[in-house]
Amino acid sequence: MEDINVEDCSAIVNGKGTKQREIYFTTECKIWIKRFYPHRFRHTYACQLLDNGAPLEFIQGSPYETEKIVR
Repeated sequence: MEDINVEDCSAIVNGKGTKQREIYFTTECKIWIKRFYPHRFRHTYACQLLDNGAPLEFIQGSPYETEKIVR
């Protein structure tokens, strides 16, 4: 979550090529990010572990795991 600065309502995004730009978002967007982003991070992390062969028991014991994963 280092590319998103929730307090300043800004984020670093990748543009064309290797250019990075800072964008700004609204307070309403800030509220949605606080609700949605942590869950999305945990879900993505768990899926990447599973896709790369991590044992299911390891993923379920991870501090980032929040939902039951069924394979």
